[in-house]
Amino acid sequence: MLALLLSGFAAPGLIGIVGFGLFFLGGHQAGYSDGMDVFFFVLGIVLLVLELLVPSFGILGILGAAALVRAILFSFEDTATATIAMLSAFAAAVIVVVLIARRFKERGIWNRFVLRERLTSEEGFVPSSSKSSLLGQAGTTVTPLRPAGIVDIGGERIDVVTAGEFIAQHARVVVSRVEGTRVIVKEIH
Repeated sequence: MLALLLSGFAAPGLIGIVGFGLFFLGGHQAGYSDGMDVFFFVLGIVLLVLELLVPSFGILGILGAAALVRAILFSFEDTATATIAMLSAFAAAVIVVVLIARRFKERGIWNRFVLRERLTSEEGFVPSSSKSSLLGQAGTTVTPLRPAGIVDIGGERIDVVTAGEFIAQHARVVVSRVEGTRVIVKEIH
């Protein structure tokens, strides 16, 4: 997890691999393990990696997580000890991840997905002008409206849409609604 947060695998990834290796080796040396826990651990990691690569709608991820839980539960002598150890480790991991995330919030992998630029007029960006001043004004269709097209209102060509109906070319229309930059017209009968 820390490898993702710090956008690098080296130290956190190696520490995690060594930690799990020592965990399973200790269980094997104590006689609690028959080797199946290592098999299920590797299977769980493979399934989680496949979840990232193959669209499985979460099925591979759930199976991978279940295999990891099975590997850890059966590497202990009894299930109660395993459950307490897993919950303790999970709580400690959450605390460590939150502390590291706060400390290194500028370096995290999520920063690649966050837009940091601001679209302000001082930066040279010009927002599209509101079309609310067109409300109630009449014009003539330049193109057929099927339902989108162009209307001439006061000598200016405006992109408009209808409420779904077809309006022929050269018909008289009035602006009935304005939603941001979207101008909705209806035919004058």
